Amino acid sequence: MASETTEVVPRQRPTLEYLRGKRDDPNDEEYKAMLRAKWTCHVIRLKIRILRARGTVTEATLITRMGTTRSAYADFMALTEPMDGADNPTYAGGLHYFYQAEK
Repeated sequence: MASETTEVVPRQRPTLEYLRGKRDDPNDEEYKAMLRAKWTCHVIRLKIRILRARGTVTEATLITRMGTTRSAYADFMALTEPMDGADNPTYAGGLHYFYQAEK
């Protein structure tokens, strides 16, 4: 019986620069899923309200930074259930905005 030897090739880890670029891409599905698991719509609305109450950013600036529209923002903020607005662009923009702000 012939003995087979298999050489174990160590798996190369992705570089930190690669991981940063991949994880911070708002169009990457894994990135979106990771953020959705982190914060619900309700939490994003709460974060927006806190930020606005502090007066550190204007509503117009926040809307621009989140890449949404005034009407989508108003619709999203008017909702009350934890995951109401998951398909609203304000939610996606808010996820990315607050994740970047946390860094």
